[in-house]
Amino acid sequence: MHYMGGCLLGDNLSEATVMFAFNALPPDPEIVGDSWRDMWFERMEKSGLWIDQWLKHQRRDAYWSTSSVCEYYSSIRCPVYAIGVGPMGLLIRSLG
Repeated sequence: MHYMGGCLLGDNLSEATVMFAFNALPPDPEIVGDSWRDMWFERMEKSGLWIDQWLKHQRRDAYWSTSSVCEYYSSIRCPVYAIGVGPMGLLIRSLG
């Protein structure tokens, strides 16, 4: 969840920053071989700033539908009831 009541949630600033740093890490040469440097530069070129996209999609649109379970209830193959508490005490519920 990135917006609540039409307002960008503050924790998204830190999430976007952390993911920008993680996405800039190079792949492990021991795992991917000698092409690690090319893979790394390609990753950095394509990564972009996540928050830039979030700010461009402040309302529910096609961008968000791929990451929302409510768009794909029919794809759920086993029933799940999960309850958790996210950042800022936000109660997260999912019933599938």
